[in-house]
Amino acid sequence: MFDVIEKSPSGQAACNVNEPLAVLKDAARRDLIDPAEAAQVEGNYITGLLTQDGLKARLLDALRVGPAARLALDAIAPAYAPGDVIELRALDPAGGGAVSLNGRLDNPAERAALMDFIRQHNGRRNLYVGINPRRLDMAGTGENASAQDVVARRTVVLDLDHKDAPDADQGWTRTVDALRAELDPLMVVDSGNGVHVWLPVENLSGPDVVASAAPLAAAMARLGADHMADAPRIIRLPFTVNLPNASKRARGAVMRIAAPLPDTKPNAPSARPAPLPVAQLCRGMEGVATQLGLPGRGKAMAAASPSRVASDGGAKTPHPAPSADVLQLALAELPNDPGGPFEARGAWVDMAHAIKGASIAGGIEAEGREAFVQWSQKWGTDADDAGRVWDGIADPHTGWGAVMRTLEAVNPAGAERVKHAAARAAFAQDAARISAVILSATFAPVASITGNRIPPRRWLYGRSVIAGFLSFLIAPGGAGKSALAMVRAVAMAAGRELLEGEKPVRPLRVWVHNAEDDLGEMERRLAATLQHFGMFHADLNDNLFMTSGRGMKLQLARTGRDGPEIVPGVVDALVERLVTTKLDVLILDPLGALHTLPENSNEAANLLSGALREVAHRADVAVVVLHHAGKAAAMDMDAAGAGASRGASAFVDAARVVEQVVRMTTDDAKNFGIAAADRRDYLRVENGKANLARAEGGRWLRMADVPLGNGVGLWPLGDRVGVVESWTPKPVTGTPTDLARVQAALMASSRPLRADQRSPEWIGWKVAEVMGLNTGGPSTSKEDRTPDQATALARVRAIVAGWVQSGGLVERQELDADTRKKHRFVFIGQPAIVLDTDAVDSPSDKDGADDDE
Repeated sequence: MFDVIEKSPSGQAACNVNEPLAVLKDAARRDLIDPAEAAQVEGNYITGLLTQDGLKARLLDALRVGPAARLALDAIAPAYAPGDVIELRALDPAGGGAVSLNGRLDNPAERAALMDFIRQHNGRRNLYVGINPRRLDMAGTGENASAQDVVARRTVVLDLDHKDAPDADQGWTRTVDALRAELDPLMVVDSGNGVHVWLPVENLSGPDVVASAAPLAAAMARLGADHMADAPRIIRLPFTVNLPNASKRARGAVMRIAAPLPDTKPNAPSARPAPLPVAQLCRGMEGVATQLGLPGRGKAMAAASPSRVASDGGAKTPHPAPSADVLQLALAELPNDPGGPFEARGAWVDMAHAIKGASIAGGIEAEGREAFVQWSQKWGTDADDAGRVWDGIADPHTGWGAVMRTLEAVNPAGAERVKHAAARAAFAQDAARISAVILSATFAPVASITGNRIPPRRWLYGRSVIAGFLSFLIAPGGAGKSALAMVRAVAMAAGRELLEGEKPVRPLRVWVHNAEDDLGEMERRLAATLQHFGMFHADLNDNLFMTSGRGMKLQLARTGRDGPEIVPGVVDALVERLVTTKLDVLILDPLGALHTLPENSNEAANLLSGALREVAHRADVAVVVLHHAGKAAAMDMDAAGAGASRGASAFVDAARVVEQVVRMTTDDAKNFGIAAADRRDYLRVENGKANLARAEGGRWLRMADVPLGNGVGLWPLGDRVGVVESWTPKPVTGTPTDLARVQAALMASSRPLRADQRSPEWIGWKVAEVMGLNTGGPSTSKEDRTPDQATALARVRAIVAGWVQSGGLVERQELDADTRKKHRFVFIGQPAIVLDTDAVDSPSDKDGADDDE
């Protein structure tokens, strides 16, 4: 149960992070065991009087005699009505099966039995309680409840697993706070692996219990909670020990006590408001999710085609059986003898659900019913009884997966035989399908082709957006890709060339979906773009559509039970929207917020890229995807090229055009005379991969700061938004006036000045002095020179080089009269010609390089 990885101070073995000792201390802190006894046990362990096994034994003994059992039943009591039968279930974390006990909390004898059940299993097995009350005649029995055994619903429990917590709410703290404020939970429990929020709901009974599962499951999915809406669901019992199984331990889970948070103790029923109806409770959960911007679990989008996610947005539809023959083989391998795993009627009924779910999903319900009846008769079940159970299952939520998991548990060898049979059946089906595709395809020698008769490629915008294909725009975070995408979207919608060299073929209908920003932020970006380029809303020709991930949860792909999968229906829905709205371009920003796949998996990347290409092809639109650069590539986008994309290479391999946004480097800024503080406003777009055209050279852009003029009230300054515009680098040169002043300084110098920057007599130091540029001078080392001084020094070097090239200065190697050594000196060349029209400002003006932009 405990992994030994370290030694205690006395040298005896200790568990991973001393789990039993940590639980002992936590139990004492919560008064589940006597603090004095806990201190004594801890002291004996540390001094070596207790072994590891002895420590665990003392912990379990202390829990058994302590108040944990009573506190557990007191904690859950407000969720049930007088006379309700509750089910306690104990599960072995090693997979050794389950045992249950049903009883009423208000019956002294049955309550005592429930307490004994908790004492017996606490710390040895994981203890759970049925969320909903069971049939009255189950009291005192050890049956595991199934759907038909649930008689009412009075409580909904949200299971917020820590592994599923979104980036926006690590630990679920904001979500829990909002749920407390909006829905007044009965109790909030820290389970050790997550948070359980117990919510009261208006009393339901009969068919209403089953009918409520779908909307509750959809609301849970919208929050990002596990699906806990099925009527017979169980949840961890408070004040009991959470023992991680092997898979949870692999994720880092440790032994913990599940306990209510101290500030969420259950209120007395008389002090609580009336429970909400299901519909209102669901709206409350969905409102919390919207308020906090939670991504949910991908169930909020209605599926436009059959899928494993039911149309109610909640429960998963079952996996299908591979074939009727394989299903019959599985049941033949599944033992059903008296005294076997299906001795309890509940276990048999659960298997009926799984078999029927697998049969319906596989389109073999009639064959499945017959196979189930025959299998049931092996135990001695009456055929009519088996038929009635089958026919009474209206909505099975389990299927082939549950069948195989059960078979693996009770007959591993038989499970292997069934897997081999299923693989052979799948292979035969795939072989027949693939053979039919290949043999039915048209196959003939190529016909005569002339180039001028082939339809041209349909470049919609410059050489980056092409109809029917996928393009990528890759940039580090914060590099301006969203601003660039907005300018391009406006240019395409208006049919104007806003960025030099990027001309739309005609006014285009464009859909921009930003999965991260809200619509207000997108509107600010749009307003700033229109304002900066002197445009009006009418210029967009009703061609621009914008949606936000805050309002439309567009998820393209996810990791399903069987690995990476495209969200069912999403491709069909996108194609339908694009076609019916007659759109030309779809811009998705950013890719990482549109899926939950492992980005470093080429298999997952190929799957997602294939879906995007399918959208582009079927809708005949250009799909442009904005994607983040990898961390290493972001440090040197020039060197990374088309491989700058974060994650698997298959993402960019699937695209026809891949552009990279490259921030201006420090060296570029120096060469172009850009102040260090302004360098990040300049960027270059490189086309590192253009499968359908020759890769183009980079184009420089600049981020302009545009005030929206929307200041009001408490925010008088209003918003300022970055808008991308074209920018052309200009060589840093000095004016004729500057040259004339430098030539005059050379003429007045008692010694010729050197051409070598390493010399204190370098010509550049004199140029900086004459032009008033602060380079730090020859006495300042490279390490001590400030960024602005380094920029000024680079400008001086460029100016000197320009004057030497133009002939205003000349370099000659001559003998130094003082040192009697030869050096390269700088002399006056062609005299500067100063006209009245010469600018009086020199490049020492901070913005001189950008005067006529």
